[in-house]
Amino acid sequence: PRGFKNWVWEEIPKSIDHPEAFHPEAFARLKQYFSGIPYVWGGKTSAGLDCSGLIQLMFHQSGYSFPRDAWQQAEVGETVDFNPEKPEFQAGDLLYFARSGKKIHHVAASLGGSRYFHASEWTRENDLNPDYALFVQDIKDTLTLAKRIRTGHLKPLVSSFKEMIARA
Repeated sequence: PRGFKNWVWEEIPKSIDHPEAFHPEAFARLKQYFSGIPYVWGGKTSAGLDCSGLIQLMFHQSGYSFPRDAWQQAEVGETVDFNPEKPEFQAGDLLYFARSGKKIHHVAASLGGSRYFHASEWTRENDLNPDYALFVQDIKDTLTLAKRIRTGHLKPLVSSFKEMIARA
């Protein structure tokens, strides 16, 4: 990873004190901090991330609680219609992938248009458009669902922490 070992949380813009400040475009801005991290199944730290850990971490950095696994994350938000032949999305849309008849196994964050950011081997940008070098056929073939997350779909981390403490 490019200089990631020296990375500190304070360098990432946070909105935990102002959760209403969440904007889907935050994923595009946060991408620079998460690029090049190795893929580690179940990973949720700078030492290694898996696809859903990356998405959860991006939401946490924006001040929101978010489910852990891709299939759980797919239950949040509103469904976005798309053309499977030429998928185009807004920045921040979450893209979900599954093989026919199977449950969702992968998630990515749209960077707008056909570009997306995900963890697969390492955290990186790819493209759903076959005309671009960053295209991955298997990813496009398994794209099954897209969701748009709005502030009203989310719970601020502060609320989640308070609920957790109250249950303890």
